[in-house]
Amino acid sequence: FLVDNQKQNVLHFLSSNPNFTNWDILLRCFVYLDVTDIHLQTPLFIAVQSRNILAIRKLIENNRSEERRVGKE
Repeated sequence: FLVDNQKQNVLHFLSSNPNFTNWDILLRCFVYLDVTDIHLQTPLFIAVQSRNILAIRKLIENNRSEERRVGKE
């Protein structure tokens, strides 16, 4: 997925957006959820910092890191 000059991808951006609710759909596309930006912040870190409870819950539920495979649940 595309990243910006801070090495943040869509997970980083949406982790701080409390209005985003389609986590189940989005997380099916990601194999590695622990990706860090240039500040070594993961999407989960940003979600916690932003107090985004839904993002926190979904990222923890789906955080299987390298064991996760696209198309498998």
